[in-house]
Amino acid sequence: MKLLKHLLAAAAIALSAHMPAIAADTGKLVFGQVMPAGSLQSPQVAIAVEKGLFKEAGLQVEIVRFPTGRRGLEAILGGQIDLAFMAEYPPVIAALQKQDFAILTQIAQFKGNRIIGRSDFGLNSLQDLAGKKIGTTIGSNSEYFTQVALQKAGVKAEIVNLSPPDIIPALDRGDIHVGIPFPDAYDKAREVLGPRYREIVSQDYFGYMVISASRKAIAERPGDIRKFLSALIKANDILLKNSADAKATLVAASQGTLTPAFVERIWPEYEFRLGFDDAFLDLLQNEAKWVEGKGVIKGGGIDRAGLRKYLADGPITALDPSLNKLSK
Repeated sequence: MKLLKHLLAAAAIALSAHMPAIAADTGKLVFGQVMPAGSLQSPQVAIAVEKGLFKEAGLQVEIVRFPTGRRGLEAILGGQIDLAFMAEYPPVIAALQKQDFAILTQIAQFKGNRIIGRSDFGLNSLQDLAGKKIGTTIGSNSEYFTQVALQKAGVKAEIVNLSPPDIIPALDRGDIHVGIPFPDAYDKAREVLGPRYREIVSQDYFGYMVISASRKAIAERPGDIRKFLSALIKANDILLKNSADAKATLVAASQGTLTPAFVERIWPEYEFRLGFDDAFLDLLQNEAKWVEGKGVIKGGGIDRAGLRKYLADGPITALDPSLNKLSK
């Protein structure tokens, strides 16, 4: 009899390994967000929180702060959080490493990336980057933007890896000659550097902001994921229909780190939209090729079809098919 019970138990375990995950929605998701100023890059999340749209959808969202989107992705991979905001570059690195995650949606595209310098160090064109110490954050889209700028100029420079909050102070002290920070630092750079402030606005790289999630959360808690995305869709509608209200909401969500004047000035350089498109996949492919060319990821290699598998477009397509513009 005992032998029969053991055999039945073993058979049940083997069968469960091949069965699809059973939905276990909890009504709660843990979301990784960059520091308060990051609300500018993920405004739909800030609006959904401030206006109670997640609660309205029947979802409790706990916000956990990270200094960069890369750290948020690491927390997803480590099982500490369910989903997080980030730029598109960290997911490319993770895809090359065959990590277990997926991108749920684009949320914005930024078209005003800046290279910031000082008048006394000279910064009038990309060629002036030659031989300079450039402070940026390795493992972020700022690193990729830095390389795009250097390649276009055809020059070489010394890359200095700095955390986002340290770039402008380092530039002010003269530890670096040029800084390539995240957009939320531009206003601070103007304030700190004063009349020494110089910038080059680039049209060579447009960064995407995305939300990534653990595949476990997507597979096992589809109802929670659906509620999260439905709240973002409502927030995006508010953003597009009443930009003045959206800007005020973002300033409030930033806890004093964003000024109304800065948000007003930089707002036109963002394009806020949810879903997926081919241009996004094109950029992922270009970044993957560049990273592969560096040879820093052993055994790394992924083609367009492989990258496509990291786009979990099913949940948002089910809510609004018009948001999925990927080629079939």
